[in-house]
Amino acid sequence: MSTSAPRSVLVVDPNVSNRSRIVATLASAGFHVIATDAFETARQRIVTNPPAVLITAMKLGEYNGFHLVLRAKSIAPNTAVIVTSDDDAAVFQKEAHQVGATFMVDPFRSQDVLAAVFRMLFRAGDAPIGPPFERRVSERRREGASFTADRRGRDRRRDLDQLVSTGSTG
Repeated sequence: MSTSAPRSVLVVDPNVSNRSRIVATLASAGFHVIATDAFETARQRIVTNPPAVLITAMKLGEYNGFHLVLRAKSIAPNTAVIVTSDDDAAVFQKEAHQVGATFMVDPFRSQDVLAAVFRMLFRAGDAPIGPPFERRVSERRREGASFTADRRGRDRRRDLDQLVSTGSTG
């Protein structure tokens, strides 16, 4: 059984503009992206080198994206999956949810796809969070800053006091 390559994404979409937009967005975020418009090519790729993330269109000729999803999940159960479609039918959304996929309706923004990929990888425990985030967290820990219930309560009371004082003037 093969394991998925870290940060690898397979994009399967017959729509050239969607495919190129997704590829450009994910590649600029540091992912290794492979794209195809053919079901058979994607199926072979999933078998030989399963991706960490599969982004597939619902309509792929005589097949649909769920065929690829089931194949990918059978080989690598932790594969993160996004299914896209220009039809927002409730049955598609339900099927996507049942197989653990995120369903996105076209037209969608590239940033939404990127956010969905990060969210799914984070849930799978393979979060590609970079050093700037880690550095900020470690700096807060060194400084002893913590967000306790007492501190949140003080901040909330201070905000309410400011709101009351600005609201009563006039």
